[in-house]
Amino acid sequence: MGTRNESGAVRKTWHTQLRVALVYPNTYRIGMSNLGFQHVYNILNTSENFLAERFFLEPPTHQTNSTYQVLSEESSKTLRDFHVIAFSLPFENDYVNVPHLLKMGKIEPFARNRSSYDPLVMSGGISVSMNPEPVASFMDFFYIGEMCDLHLPNNLFNRLAELAHKFGPEFNREKVKEVLVDCPGVYVPQAYKFDYDDRGRIISVGVKDGYPSVVKAVKSDHKSCVIPKTLMTSPDAEFGQTCLVEINRGCSRMCRFCAAGWIHSPVRYRTMEKIRPVFENAQNSGLRIGLVGSDLAGHPQLEEMISSILLNDATFSLSSIRPEGLSQFMIDALAKTGQKTATIAPEVASGRLKAVIGKQIPSETFFQIIAKLVEAGIPNVRLYFMIGLPTETDEDVHDIIKFVLDCRKVFVDCSRKKRRIGCLSVQINPFIPKPWTPFQWSSVLDKRSLETRIDILRKGLKNVSNLSLRIEYGKEFFLQALLSRCDRRLGERLLKAGPSKKWSFSALRREGIDVDLTMFSQRSQDAIFPWDIVDHGIPKQVLWKVWTDSIKNSN
Repeated sequence: MGTRNESGAVRKTWHTQLRVALVYPNTYRIGMSNLGFQHVYNILNTSENFLAERFFLEPPTHQTNSTYQVLSEESSKTLRDFHVIAFSLPFENDYVNVPHLLKMGKIEPFARNRSSYDPLVMSGGISVSMNPEPVASFMDFFYIGEMCDLHLPNNLFNRLAELAHKFGPEFNREKVKEVLVDCPGVYVPQAYKFDYDDRGRIISVGVKDGYPSVVKAVKSDHKSCVIPKTLMTSPDAEFGQTCLVEINRGCSRMCRFCAAGWIHSPVRYRTMEKIRPVFENAQNSGLRIGLVGSDLAGHPQLEEMISSILLNDATFSLSSIRPEGLSQFMIDALAKTGQKTATIAPEVASGRLKAVIGKQIPSETFFQIIAKLVEAGIPNVRLYFMIGLPTETDEDVHDIIKFVLDCRKVFVDCSRKKRRIGCLSVQINPFIPKPWTPFQWSSVLDKRSLETRIDILRKGLKNVSNLSLRIEYGKEFFLQALLSRCDRRLGERLLKAGPSKKWSFSALRREGIDVDLTMFSQRSQDAIFPWDIVDHGIPKQVLWKVWTDSIKNSN
């Protein structure tokens, strides 16, 4: 077994229950900080019908480089020792590691080439729930939507456990896939055939008899399901001494570029009554409490939760919060816990673009929040912006510069009064039109135009004191854009490129992938997207109307 200094791991006696290899295709440090990954591990291991062990894309600490293998953290088992290999895929850029990790585990990467008695390979997570197709070639099936408790009827993992018990050593992946057809959220990609025109656009989708035309995403019931929370802690994890707790899912704001509000609709808030025992356990363990959610500011009991934490002399952090929801009480509470940096996200600066993206927060609100943060004793402030949004012009980019300089003036003036000047940091991210948002019909801004705007920002904010500028741009950006929007034809390229990420547009075109169509072309209303195969309960015509209204607001 591994020698990591962690607490909370579950080590079960190896027997014939359903054995699930939970795989996070990145490092232990990143994987162990993912709340969804820990949540699934917890749900499975609380039942005697399952044994779940963790795998990461790095050697466990008890191995040397010369004996590098993909082994489980709990018992040093191989991937082939499990009935099911379940990938957690919350981020698109981890897709490149999937076939590589399967190969290292002696598993044939492509599902079509595996034998009947190979382990089943599946995946879940927010990125594949939005668009499963880029890694469809490697998967026997996907779980689309939110992970629910095992007590629900026809639950996927309960069904798999029944089949493992029924078949025993004869557990056959082909037989099993046929039985999973009616399980909520299950998508078997081999049952669907995409047809393309001469340019590579999808023109139709053929469906095997007995399978649904679209797969409905599963939505969890917050009133009865287990609360996602950190159960394992380790100094080797990114949030090593923090208990992350999800207090809401979905978002009431429905910003047009953000998938969280759309695919997790309706917004759901967990009550203080449900959350209190989690807080108490974390506090008794001496852990910091991290409140996680996509609409923290909208939670009706947020201040009550924070008061409860402070009452017990615990510390806390917030994953993100809109500035208009950041009350003086919360600012003072954050300062009291010793927080040194606060993050707020204007996204854009011009009034016109605010109307386009549906996030119309006055500039004065940000100035006021920055002043309150500094006055409360939080010395550093981070601002997030996007460039390359639909209808954006160079003038909109110049507005970012003006807005940042105005923010800096407020920041420096207030800091001088405190006799301590920290840093105002600015992070810029190019926009990627995500599936299941109104902006899914939009395009990625081309390389030349993006670099022109980046140059404007760098020149406009160059050598400004007490200000740092970071622009997340490069190969990783274009790779994420491709992985977000492409279809299953990308599989061959994912395998060939490997973790070294040897990508080029010419190589993609040789694989039959039209890069211009996939990323750099605005799509028509009748376009068939790869992700149309799943259904998050949002009519496509509703998204289209919001998209067209957004464009109208740009005038």
